[in-house]
Amino acid sequence: MVDAEVDDISFLSASGESMKHGGNYEQMGISHTRQLVCSQRKATCVALAAAAVILAVAMISAFSRPTIEHCHIGNNSLHDATQAKPIVGLADGTSEPFPWRSTRLPRTIRPSQYDIHLQINLTEFHVNASVSIVMQVSEPTEYIILHSNNLTITSYYLKSHKTLRKIAITKLLFYKRWNLVAFRLQRALYANEELDLTIEYNMPLRDKLTGLYRSSYVDDDGKKRYIATTQFEPNSAREAFPCFDEPAFKAVFAIQIIRDKGLVSLSNKPAEPPHQFLKDEGFDWEVDVFRQTPKMSTYLVAIIVCDFKSKSDITGNNVQVAVYAPKAKIDQVDFALNITIKILDFYEDFFQIRYQLQKLDLIAIPDFKAGAMENWGMVTYRETAILYNENESSSAAQERVAIVVAHELAHQWFGNLVTMDWWSDLWLNEGFASFVEFLGTDHVKPEWNMMDQFVLTETQVAMVTDALASSRPLTVEVNDADEIDLLFDSISYQKGAAILNMLQGFLTLPILKKGLTRYLTLHEFGNAKTSDLWDALTQVSREQQQNLDVVTIMNSWTQQMGYPVVTISRQGNVLKARQQRFLLNQDTVTNFTRPQDESSYGYVWNIPITYYTESHPSDVQLIWMNRNTELNFADNFNLDGNPEWIKANVNQTGFYRVKYDQKNWDALIRLLKSNHHVLSPADRSGLLDDAFSLSFGFYVAPKVALDMSEYLSEERDYVPWQTALQHYYKLLVLCEEKPIYRPLKKYVLELLSPVVTYIGWQDTGSHLDKYLRSTVMRHACWLDHPDCKVKVLSMFRAWMVNGTKIAPNLRSVVYGNAIKYGGDEEWEFAYKQYQDTRTPSEKKELLQALTTTTDMWHITQILDYSLQPEKIRKQDMFFVLIGVANNRLARWHVWRFVQSSWDTIIDIYGASSYNTLLKITTQHFTTEFDYNELNRFLMSRNCTLRAARQALELVRHSVEWVDRNEELIEKWLRDKSRM
Repeated sequence: MVDAEVDDISFLSASGESMKHGGNYEQMGISHTRQLVCSQRKATCVALAAAAVILAVAMISAFSRPTIEHCHIGNNSLHDATQAKPIVGLADGTSEPFPWRSTRLPRTIRPSQYDIHLQINLTEFHVNASVSIVMQVSEPTEYIILHSNNLTITSYYLKSHKTLRKIAITKLLFYKRWNLVAFRLQRALYANEELDLTIEYNMPLRDKLTGLYRSSYVDDDGKKRYIATTQFEPNSAREAFPCFDEPAFKAVFAIQIIRDKGLVSLSNKPAEPPHQFLKDEGFDWEVDVFRQTPKMSTYLVAIIVCDFKSKSDITGNNVQVAVYAPKAKIDQVDFALNITIKILDFYEDFFQIRYQLQKLDLIAIPDFKAGAMENWGMVTYRETAILYNENESSSAAQERVAIVVAHELAHQWFGNLVTMDWWSDLWLNEGFASFVEFLGTDHVKPEWNMMDQFVLTETQVAMVTDALASSRPLTVEVNDADEIDLLFDSISYQKGAAILNMLQGFLTLPILKKGLTRYLTLHEFGNAKTSDLWDALTQVSREQQQNLDVVTIMNSWTQQMGYPVVTISRQGNVLKARQQRFLLNQDTVTNFTRPQDESSYGYVWNIPITYYTESHPSDVQLIWMNRNTELNFADNFNLDGNPEWIKANVNQTGFYRVKYDQKNWDALIRLLKSNHHVLSPADRSGLLDDAFSLSFGFYVAPKVALDMSEYLSEERDYVPWQTALQHYYKLLVLCEEKPIYRPLKKYVLELLSPVVTYIGWQDTGSHLDKYLRSTVMRHACWLDHPDCKVKVLSMFRAWMVNGTKIAPNLRSVVYGNAIKYGGDEEWEFAYKQYQDTRTPSEKKELLQALTTTTDMWHITQILDYSLQPEKIRKQDMFFVLIGVANNRLARWHVWRFVQSSWDTIIDIYGASSYNTLLKITTQHFTTEFDYNELNRFLMSRNCTLRAARQALELVRHSVEWVDRNEELIEKWLRDKSRM
C-alpha cells in the first residue's frame, strides 16, 4: 500500500509574512473538570462516589492491563490489548466471560476456502451477504472464533465438510472492542476435522473509506454516480465478511457478486461467463461469479461495483492489463497502462518468477484513504496516483503515477505471493516495495535519475524521524488493531527502503536479485518473517564466495531504532572511525524514551563504510565497522598516500551520518567552492544533509553547514538544492521570532538569486530541470523575491482574463503565490476552477493554492469546507490542513481547528491519522509556550502514543536549539556581511 499523499505536499508555505507570536491567540480551554455536587446527605454522596470509584477500578481491572501507549479517540480509547478475559453482555441481560483473551486469533482452527456472496445495492446503500468458510481443526476446541465488525449476523450453521452432518451451535458471543465473534458448540471439535461454517449477514454500505464502502463522482451530465469499493488493509476485511482477518490465515476465495444490471463488478480474478440475471422487488440484478483466487490473505481481497470504462493491453507473458476510470477521465489512463505493461515485464525478469494471475486491473477510486492498495490482481488507486493528463499535469504528477504503479506492482510478489507473517514485519512489505519502486521507475524512465532522488525521498526523510529518541525499530511487536495502523509510517516505508538500498550496495544487485528469488520461491503462497529474508540472502552470499552473514549484519539495523553517526578523524594516513547513536538532542533523550526502548545491541551497528579520497576519487573502497571491535567501538584503517580530503558514505547509500574532523570539513568546503562537480549530485546532497543535521543535533556548530552551503550559488542540480532548501526552510522557521530572521532570510535569498536567474520562468529542460525550477521559484517567492509578485500575478490574471493557461510545472508556484498576493477575485476564481476541473492533479494544485490566502475569512471557509464532503472530498482534508499550517498568517487557525475537530477527524481517518495530524499541526512550534500548549492538549487526551511523544520531542528540540545557536548564527551572518 502507498500511504496517502500528505507527504507529497510541498513543505513550503507560499506565504511570506510571519504572524507567529506565542500570545497571539487565546489559550483554549482544553480540559474541563466536572465537580461532584452533593446533596445534604453528604455522607451518602461520598459513599456513592467511593462505590463508583471501586466499580470503575474493578471494570478497569477486568478489561485492561497497564497500557504502554494509548490515546482518547472520541468515545473510545486506543490502548494495548488486555490480558484479562473480557466480559460480554448477552441478549437475555446476563453476561459471561468471552472465551478468548487476546486480540490475536487462536491457532486451533485455520481456514482453507471462503465462498463469499454479496448482493450490493447502490440505490439503497445496503448489502445482503453470506460467507461459507471451509476450515480445518488442528486441536480440540469447543469454540470457533473469528473477526466480525459492524456486520449484522442473521443466521449461521455448521456442518462436517465430509459427512455434511450438522454440528449444533449453542451460543453466539461478541466482543466489540476486538471485533471478535465466538461460536460456542454443543460438542468439542476433534483434531483434523474439516468443517463448513455458513453465516448470513447484512450491513449498510457506508462512506467510511474502509471495509466495503461507497464512493461517488459527478458525470458529464452533472449526475451523481455511486460505486462500491473496498479497502481492507490492514484489518478491515472483517467489515465486509466474517473471517480470520490476520495475514497468516491464508485461504482461497471464491466470490460471487449480485449487482445492478447496468453496472460492472470486478474482483481479484476474472468473472466466469455467462452472467446470470435476476429480478427482485423491481430491481434488475446481474450475477458475476469470479474464478477462485490463489491462496492469499484476507486484506488482499478486493471487490468493486461501478460504471467505469477501461482501456487494456497485454504483457509479453499474456497478462491482460486494464485500467478503469470514470468515462470522463478514461483519456487520462494511457500513461499508467503503458508503464504497467513495461514494469510488469521487468519485474518478472527481475524476480525470475512469473506474475501468478491471468489479469491485472488498475482502478481509479474517487474517494480513497490511501495512495493505492496492492490487492492481488486488482490494484486500487487514488485518482492522482493513476490518472495523468499530459496537457495539464506536471512532471511531478507524472512521476508520482509511475512510482506508485511501480510500488504496487512490486507488492504482487513481495507482499502478495509472500506475505509477512504478522504486522510486526510490515516493513518487509512496504520497505521492499518502496525500494523496488525506484528500480521499476528507473527502468521505464532512466532519464529521471531515480536513484539520485532516492536519497531525497527515502533516506533523508527516514533519518529525520529515526533521529528521535521516540522512534521505533523496523520490527516491533503490535497486537491492538489500532496500533497496527500506526506502523504505516516513514520507518516502515522510507527506512525500510533505505536499509535495503544499503544492503544492495554491499551485496551487489545481482546477488540481491538471486537472494530475493530464492526467498520468494521458498515461501510462495505462504508467510515469512524478516529472518527468512536474511537467511536466503546469507545462503546466496556464501554461494557467491562473499561469505557475508546477512542475518548478523542486518539484525542490528532492524531490531533497534535509530542509526549511527560515524566520526572520522585522521592522523597522517591512518583513518580512525568511531560510531555512536545519532540523536537529535542527546540531553533530553531520557524524557522521551521508555524501558522497552533499550536495545540488546547497545545501539551499535554493523556498518558498511564506503569512501573515496582526493587521491583516487573514482576508486570507491568498502570497509566494515563491526560491533565486536574494541570497547570504544573504534576502527583504524590505512589510507593510500596522504589525500587532502576523504568523502565517506558514497552517494549516501549507507543509513548513517558522517562527522569529519575540522580539517576534512574545511577541505570538502574548499572542494565544493572550487569544483563541486568532483562529487556526484547525491554526494553533494548527502554532505549538505549531514552538515545541517549534525548542526541541528548539536554535533557541530552551525558554521560548518552555513560555510558548506555557500557554494550553492554555483549549484545547478535539483537534488542538492532540494536538500539545502529543506534545511534552510527549517532554519528560518526556527528563527522566525528572533531578530536574526530578517538577515538570515536576506542571505538565503541572495544565495538563491543566481539559480533563479539561471533557471528562469520558461517550462523547459529535463525532468529534473523542471523540478529544480519549481523548487527554486517556490522558495524564492516564499522569501519575497522582488520579481515574484509581479510575475505570478501577471500569469494568473492572464489566465483569469484571457484564458491563457499556465505551464503545468509552474502552476504550484503561480497558483499559490497569486492567491497570497491577490484578493477575493483570485481566490474565488481558483475555487471555481477547483470545482470544475476533471484533472485530479490540477485539482490538488488548486486546493493547496486556496490555503495560501492572507484573508482570514477565506482561511476559515476552506477549513470548514474540509469537513464537508460535498465541498472537499474526505480523502483531501489533510491537503487543506497542511496547506493552512504552512501559511504563516494562518497556522494558529489550523491548530485551533484541529483541537476543536479532533474527534471528528479521528473518526473519519482512524488511528493512522495521528502521525500526520500531529506532524501537520506542530511542525512550526518553536517556543516554550508552544511546548506547554501542546503538552496540555495531549494530556487532556491522555495521549502517550509514539506520535505524541515525537511531536513533543521535536518542539522541545526546537526551543533548545534556538536558545543555544541564535548568537552563533548572528555572528556568522555579521562576519559574512563584513567580507
